Amino acid sequence: MPRTLTIIILIFLTVTLQPLGVTQDTYSLAGRVTNVLTDNPVSDVTIIITEGDSESASTITDSTGYFMVSDIPVSGPYQIEFLHREYSSVYRLDILASAINIDVELEPNAISIPAAPIANAGPQYIYIDWHANPETSIKGYNLYRTAIDENGEAIGEAVKLNGIPETLLGDLLESAAYIDEDTERGILYIYQVQVVSSVDRLSDLSEPSIPVKANVLTLFIPTVYAPQLQGIAFVHPISGKPLARIPVAVECVYDVVAQAMKLAVDLPSDAFLHDATNDIRVFPTGLTRRVDLTYHVEVVEDVIRVFIEANGNIPLYGSGALFQIFAVPALVAEGDCVPIQLHTASTVIPVLTDEGYLPISLEVFEGTYCNEAGCIYGDVTNDGRVSVNDAVALLQYLVGLHDISLDHPCFPAVADLNFDGRVDVADVRLILRAITLDFIGLEYPLSSPYSVIPITEQKTEEEAVQISLDIRYEGTSVIAVIMLEGVSDLSGFSVQLGYPADYLYFDSAAKGDRLAEIFTLENKDYIHGENQEHGMVKISTMSQEPLDCLEKTEIVLVQFTTRNPNWDSIALPVRVTDFSYNDAEGYTPRHTDPAAPKGYGQSLGQAAALFCTFVNADTMEAITDGTLSIQPAHHSPVSNNTNGVYTMPALEGGSYTLSAASSQYDNAVLNVYIGKGETVSRKIYLIPLPTSEGENEGEGEGEAVEGEDDNDDTKKMRILFCGVTSGTDGSSHVGDIVLIMLIAVALLSNRKKRHETL
Repeated sequence: MPRTLTIIILIFLTVTLQPLGVTQDTYSLAGRVTNVLTDNPVSDVTIIITEGDSESASTITDSTGYFMVSDIPVSGPYQIEFLHREYSSVYRLDILASAINIDVELEPNAISIPAAPIANAGPQYIYIDWHANPETSIKGYNLYRTAIDENGEAIGEAVKLNGIPETLLGDLLESAAYIDEDTERGILYIYQVQVVSSVDRLSDLSEPSIPVKANVLTLFIPTVYAPQLQGIAFVHPISGKPLARIPVAVECVYDVVAQAMKLAVDLPSDAFLHDATNDIRVFPTGLTRRVDLTYHVEVVEDVIRVFIEANGNIPLYGSGALFQIFAVPALVAEGDCVPIQLHTASTVIPVLTDEGYLPISLEVFEGTYCNEAGCIYGDVTNDGRVSVNDAVALLQYLVGLHDISLDHPCFPAVADLNFDGRVDVADVRLILRAITLDFIGLEYPLSSPYSVIPITEQKTEEEAVQISLDIRYEGTSVIAVIMLEGVSDLSGFSVQLGYPADYLYFDSAAKGDRLAEIFTLENKDYIHGENQEHGMVKISTMSQEPLDCLEKTEIVLVQFTTRNPNWDSIALPVRVTDFSYNDAEGYTPRHTDPAAPKGYGQSLGQAAALFCTFVNADTMEAITDGTLSIQPAHHSPVSNNTNGVYTMPALEGGSYTLSAASSQYDNAVLNVYIGKGETVSRKIYLIPLPTSEGENEGEGEGEAVEGEDDNDDTKKMRILFCGVTSGTDGSSHVGDIVLIMLIAVALLSNRKKRHETL
């Protein structure tokens, strides 16, 4: 075969068969995955590439959301699945071989709406808290406040209290509590909560809290019914007559110091008895058991005035009943109701300020005594009496195992025995104390005037109550051990545990060894989420006898079985999302109380992060030879990048100035605010520097390798013979093939003519 013909055939085969995949045995794919809501990169996305029924390759995205798959044995078209447990999956069917700019946007899964918050107004601040969300994958909460009028109509727009108004994904509240210190006296407010998932999905706002009035202390007396012997019954130790229990309650005393607190309560003299055999007695509650209590009774015109004074210069922390008054009702007509009210002229409650102890504004709601059969406090089962069954039913109700009958006309009021506006394990404890005739320190029969219960000293921050979690492994079992320390008289608690339900099965919950004999435990498991990926275990306990947990004590052991071997305790945590406990008197520490539990809800905070993409303003191509700088300089300048994405992790929240530089472009400056814990993505468009005349000739016809000194003919031949000869759609360049054949034929013909001439 003539040499020229051989060359023609080789050239033809090379150019023709390359696009047909004969010489190219494997293929590559690359791209970036971002959050459709924020444009932030999504890391740890599993990418599975299949052709037909067989998997060709797989990979995961890096911290910039970038992925690249090489050595794919087939040319496509591919079926590509993008999977992440916190996002809706995406399927692509339109990708062919060698695509390198695959952009995919994932939508975050929905997140549950938070529970309505509970707001308590104190004389200086408003205290708000709410049940934590069940998901473990959350960044934190936004809290909104709205001023309303007496009719409940909004006055102006809702105000976001955390961070700046425009930042919804940063400066988040890390725990389910807040103290609002910027309120206007006498204004009514409601509060709503919004949760932010770890992948920046915002929930809807919660239902609003019950309206509260700012900068006043609200005192109230609930409705009192005639003594019902089948309910919580007490009798006078001398006369043996039934006693009515009259609580004097407060909405919030988290910023009140009980030094010389004085209250006066007026009881109608025709509705109650006060004599040598039927004297009126006063007892403290879980809120006031730390103070010295004195009281005396005077008959003033047509009322029996009960004066109560608490001394001790000790802060009070909480809401609910401050004092319990026990009095013998007189024989009034059945069905009659008479008022019970605070005598405001004789009631003084001081608040410790920078100027000393100052009287505060009071808002008072009078109560009513009715000589009729009404709601029986503690009668959860609505069977007309109070027993252990009511305590068990309420404990089961708190975890979701017991449904309160829809025809119960008094629930949840009858279950809120301490009148703090909540139904919780503390009320279970008070039911137990009532049915054993040990209610709020009141002995049976009534004995001498009350003496203060000795208690331990107030805790300091260093001695704070701590709740912690320890993860242990036994084969395929995962055991989450909940531990408590710093509590001198644990009598009940509720805990909520979140876990990844797509990686763990819930098996059981059991009491710690020290709790086993004296505590009753109820629990229930819940599965939720768009893909059933979130698990939650609710646990509630009660005890007749308090337990000393000053040292670290195992209180609950929750056992799981691994359902997915890829479970990672760091990336997919088991976490205590909510915890509260109560002491022997039914008191539950919250907010400013040093005895409030700490440790379980403090892991939500995280550093801010910045992802900055440099883009050629003319061509929209990524710039990979730049440098990103930031002021204030909380991070060193960054030159390393992934496909033009420059990353600055671990930033503090705040305002920053970004500077982008590259040798072939004008520098660019961008101002940005990054909220604490927020991930921010920004694109910076750089304008190419102008080039001198003649520079970069031939741009757009092909890329010259740096350092080469080719002549024009060589460059043209490179365009003709080298580079990718098939597009991303797999089509071949038939025109190139035909041109090559024509050139070859011309060369052969020319050589033949020269040979004939010779």
